[in-house]
Amino acid sequence: MICMLGGIAFSLNYGGSWQMSSSADKVNTNWNSASCDSSGQYFHVCSDKGVHRSSDYGATWTQILSSTDDHRCIASDSTGQYLATVAYGSSGSVKISSNYGSSWSSSFSVSYGYSLACDSTGRTLAVGCNPGYIYQSNDYGQSFSVVNPVSAYWPTLSMTSAGKGTTAVAHCYVSEDVI
Repeated sequence: MICMLGGIAFSLNYGGSWQMSSSADKVNTNWNSASCDSSGQYFHVCSDKGVHRSSDYGATWTQILSSTDDHRCIASDSTGQYLATVAYGSSGSVKISSNYGSSWSSSFSVSYGYSLACDSTGRTLAVGCNPGYIYQSNDYGQSFSVVNPVSAYWPTLSMTSAGKGTTAVAHCYVSEDVI
């Protein structure tokens, strides 16, 4: 799945061909990030207006979290039951849902949360900040602690299905004065 200003493109054949979602294009928003369950039936996208969900392989979309916050990333467990999203900004927060997005709660205040990953069960969740640290929860987002003491810009996180391995990409700025 690809999110962009003009809409959402998705593939149901391992990337062999792509199609644009016609119903998501009607929403005037900046699409930021996407996730899906292991079957590909449930897609989730986040934007500057909240979170949308498709339960029919991307054919139609429904808003499941309305917000004026800029949600930069979203993560889903393998079933789509456990969802997490991060509202970006100096007073941002991690919002979690344990019921397929029917209801949401703020679980952790974090400044400039920018990337998010979770394991296949939704139990282990990691949040990368820009700038800042990487925080991790091992209890479905109920509590978080710093797991990487290096302050950097963390634009991308990924996690193994068992939650035992997390990959983080740090974006580094190099001054021309140093070269």
